[in-house]
Amino acid sequence: MVLCKMYKKMAQIQEYLRINNYEAFASLLKTNKARITYLCGKAVKPKKFKESELRILIDDFYFSEEWLINGTGEMINYEKKKINEFIEEYKKLPENKKDYFLHLIKAENLKNEDN
Repeated sequence: MVLCKMYKKMAQIQEYLRINNYEAFASLLKTNKARITYLCGKAVKPKKFKESELRILIDDFYFSEEWLINGTGEMINYEKKKINEFIEEYKKLPENKKDYFLHLIKAENLKNEDN
């Protein structure tokens, strides 16, 4: 297993989220600048995310837990991201349209089962 150094992960996360300063990054992770400076540093001692930091990155920004912890797999969980985006768009629909699209999806799935 090839582990990604924490400072490299932090740089990739910052690039993906388009965050260019530690203050903004600290605010996003609900921590302080010193914690971000520590995580981004090239120290010899292995570093880990706190559970609260993991939850924010996974739940709010769709980072892959496997990638964050082990440095393996895809960085972003695109399937989860698509599902959550779909749900958010669905919630915006008027009630009568929600029923229409739900039935449309069910009909499409039934059609696909027959094929």
